[in-house]
Amino acid sequence: MDQAASALLVDLEQRGMLDEVLVLMMGEMGRTPRINKNSGRDHWPDVFSLLVAGGGLTRGQVPGSSSRHSETPLERPVHYHEILATLYHQLGIDHHRAFLRRPEQARPYHARVRTRG
Repeated sequence: MDQAASALLVDLEQRGMLDEVLVLMMGEMGRTPRINKNSGRDHWPDVFSLLVAGGGLTRGQVPGSSSRHSETPLERPVHYHEILATLYHQLGIDHHRAFLRRPEQARPYHARVRTRG
């Protein structure tokens, strides 16, 4: 996955398309920091990784952090509503209208997000 993602981003950059294409890689959850009794890992919604690149977003950001073993968020936890709101914002979709159930939770994730213009 890492080589494919890297190749995609390099290709988009070389073609001058990275600011126009928004790449998002994430799952719906993380995995427990510790191995369970069956030598596996269980669902862990508190901490997970994602990659967001291109689409006119400010580069070089690493929002938030987690504890040493990725058990809990430590700094600037990001809710999935914020991820969706940012994607909608970058696509020109009114993120306040997109979240009909709880519009107060929909907001662009970061003040430095560049808008289209």
